[in-house]
Amino acid sequence: MRTLIIATIKKTSQQVGKIISYTILVLFFCWLIAGIGYQLLGQKDIQERKAGMLNVLNEIDILDQLTLENIHLVQPAKALISYKLTAYFTTEKNKSTFIKQIRDYLLNNGWEIVLYREHPQSVFLEAKRYLYLYYRDI
Repeated sequence: MRTLIIATIKKTSQQVGKIISYTILVLFFCWLIAGIGYQLLGQKDIQERKAGMLNVLNEIDILDQLTLENIHLVQPAKALISYKLTAYFTTEKNKSTFIKQIRDYLLNNGWEIVLYREHPQSVFLEAKRYLYLYYRDI
């Protein structure tokens, strides 16, 4: 009787383990298919967002003094689904002084400074206005 109960418990636990394993496997494949589908079908949306971001950046007059290198998705290799874009600029001017000019310009024109960090090699600025966030990494 005791061995019968133990055998039933082992059999039940094996079945529960299989169900959990299959559930995890199915969820993983759903996530993978959704991510690949987004990467294939969401390119039009990404291009529209890049164009919108470029229009917003063109409205910021002080950025005419910089060279726009590119606009790209933030960490596209680490996320299957990503809507966050960043713009990368370069300049020959003093980075610390110029970023302060940009910060002052943004504050005077209705932008909210979300994050401002200075590092020895670069300066990072994140500002927000309406739906757009402006990231500045020199």
